[in-house]
This record gives sequence, structure tokens and C-alpha cells, in this order.
Amino acid sequence: MLERASARETAARVAAGEICRAFLKELGIRVTGYVRSIGRIEDGVRYTFEEIVRKRGPLFGMMHEEYEREAVSLIERTAAAGDTLGGLIELRVKGLKSGFGSCMTYAEKLDARIAAALMSVQAIKGVEIGEGFALATALGSHSHDEIFAEEGKFVRRTNRAGGIEGGMSNGEEIVLRAAMKPIPTLMKGLSTVDLATGGPATAAPERSDVCAVGSCEAVLESALNFVLAEAVTERLGGDTVAQVKARYEAL
Repeated sequence: MLERASARETAARVAAGEICRAFLKELGIRVTGYVRSIGRIEDGVRYTFEEIVRKRGPLFGMMHEEYEREAVSLIERTAAAGDTLGGLIELRVKGLKSGFGSCMTYAEKLDARIAAALMSVQAIKGVEIGEGFALATALGSHSHDEIFAEEGKFVRRTNRAGGIEGGMSNGEEIVLRAAMKPIPTLMKGLSTVDLATGGPATAAPERSDVCAVGSCEAVLESALNFVLAEAVTERLGGDTVAQVKARYEAL
């Protein structure tokens, strides 16, 4: 029972997700992400898609060397204390045209499918799309994305919805965030109950990562790639990538 929830299974998801990434890339759909926070070390700056691709750090996928250095120090202190850390991951999708997903049934909504995929990854305890939880305290006039006509095209000047409205992509960049809790296998052990005696006990310590937020970011990208590839093929069909590409370009 110890390994029933092991993240080892995500190795297969990453492999499948990278195949999906290559497929999406042929259509001009790209996925990226970065680690926005580790513990209380948080980067609140808003970055463009291209900035994330260009500047994401090599250690944990954070956007600044200073934050990564602080994260290393925090992880070392946390490890010495026998504890663990979680964090916040932000994902972006660029190039997905409007109309993918569905407004007809709850099971086909793109935001529902994405949220389910991200929540299925071990230790993810919260997912938000666009402005997400911040919209709960905002006025309606500051919560939605108004539509304007510019040069014969409909445009939005804000993206609070995070690229998904009514269960379907709206052509804007998709913005997602996922919260990863600290890994529960602590070296110092937490209180539990001995099933044989019914008395108090301490969980046995075992080998454990102190912080897996950086690795989790890669897993989440793959889970997202899979959902997007599925939504694209459901709508467009086709027996070859060339057929799907032609249909996508014709939208």
C-alpha cells in the first residue's frame, strides 16, 4: 500500500505527453510553464509566453536566478529539518484557436477536462484558470473580458477568463495555475494510528524528495498536452497529421 500513490506512474504520462506535444507543434500550438513559487518564495511578475520559453531557469524552472538560489537555500534548510515543500506552477498554451471543447455537456468542457487532468497528478490540490480565485472578490465589471471590433476582427483587451469561456477555447492564450502540496513522506514522520493496537504511532520515515515542484511542472505540461491533443482530434478527425493540419489551418 505504501506505493499506491507513487508518482512513478507519471513517467508514462510524460512520454505520451511529449508525443502529443510534437503533434500539437505541427499545428502551431505550443505549451510551456514555469514554477511560480516554492514554499514562500514567490514570483508575482506577469510574464509573456516567449519570456517563459526564453528565461526559465535550469534548476527548478523559476524565472530568476535569485529566486532559484533562494529556493536552493530553503530546500537545504527544510531537508535538514526533515520536512518538505510544495509550490505553485503556471502553465500557458499559445496558438489554440477558438471552439475546442464543448458547451453542451459538463464532461466535454475543455476547462473541466484540463482541471481533471491536472488534479489527477499526485500532490496537486488546487487548479485555477485565468484570474481564477481572484475573481471571487472582484466586481463583475472587472471579471469579464469585453469584446471589441478592430480592423475587422473581434478582440479582447484582457484575458481574465484564461482563454476558455463556456467550456470552449476562445482563441486567447490559455493560462493555468496548479498548487502542489508538500510531499507527505517526511523524514521526521507524522502522527498516525497503529492499526494493530489502535494506539498512537509515528509514521515510519522513508526515502523522499524534499521538493518535487520542478519535476511536477514537466508532468503537468504533459498532462495538458494530452488533453489538448485529444480535444483537437475529436473536433477535426483525420487519419494523418497532414489532414489534421489542413483542417486546423482552414478554421
